[in-house]
Amino acid sequence: MSQNKYHFLILIVGALLAQTQIVRSEEPLMNAIDALVGAHGRDAIFHTERAIDHAKSAVEAGEAGHENGLVVHSRAALADIKQANRDNDDNPHTKEAIIHLKEAIIEGRKSHTARALAHVREALSHLELAIH
Repeated sequence: MSQNKYHFLILIVGALLAQTQIVRSEEPLMNAIDALVGAHGRDAIFHTERAIDHAKSAVEAGEAGHENGLVVHSRAALADIKQANRDNDDNPHTKEAIIHLKEAIIEGRKSHTARALAHVREALSHLELAIH
């Protein structure tokens, strides 16, 4: 595990132990995350993870030569990362991911699969860095 993940885990455990601003429910982990990063932070994480999943599917489609699948999944990834980025637009990795996803869509629509695939791979790299 990276040092950031350990730090995050320690913060969650600390919040659970201190029970600071954690509403009791059936999802104490989600409540701990909300206490640490807020509901918007949790939504941003959720949408970034979905963007990563769509970007991976876009890469798979592109590698199989399916421009349409590459474009569809790139558009879904773009929508998700824009949603994640709506409240916090200072992450340079999300900005780069958005740029590359837009380029992947443009190139995919032109049937330039190799170029589109290169852009979606770069976007995926930035998405993964944005969440870690």
